[in-house]
Amino acid sequence: MAKLPMRKIRSYLRASLLASFLGLALGYAAFYAVFPNVSVPVAGEPSLGFILTILGIAAVVAGLETESLSHGILQVFVALPLGGVVTAAMAFSPLLSGLLQVRGDELVFLVLRLGLPIYGGGTFVFFLGTLVGIGVRERLG
Repeated sequence: MAKLPMRKIRSYLRASLLASFLGLALGYAAFYAVFPNVSVPVAGEPSLGFILTILGIAAVVAGLETESLSHGILQVFVALPLGGVVTAAMAFSPLLSGLLQVRGDELVFLVLRLGLPIYGGGTFVFFLGTLVGIGVRERLG
C-alpha cells in the first residue's frame, strides 16, 4: 500500500478544518432561523440578511484559505452534514435550559426540517463565496 505524502495529508486536514468552520456557520444559521429568540442577537423574527451575511463571510474566508477548487467543493459537501450535527446539538441548549417544553427527538427533527431551506440556500452561498474567496486570493497573489 502506497503512503500518502505529508503534503497531501496536510491539504486534506486543512480542507477538513475549513469544512468544520463552514459547518459551524451553517449550523448556527439554521438554528438562528428556527429560534431567533434564543440566539444571539435576540430577535422576534429571523433576519434573512443576517443569515446570508453569516454564510457569505464564512464562505469567503474559507475560500481565501482553500488550496484548490476541488478542495472547495469537497468542503461545501462535507459542511452539510456537519451543519446538521451542529444544529441538532444547538437545539438541545434551549431544551436543557428550560426555555422550551418539547421532547428532544421532536425538537431535533423540527429544527432540521425547518432549517432545510437554510441548508439549500447555504449550499449555494457557500459555492459562490468559496469561488469569490479563491478568486480574490488568486487575484491578490
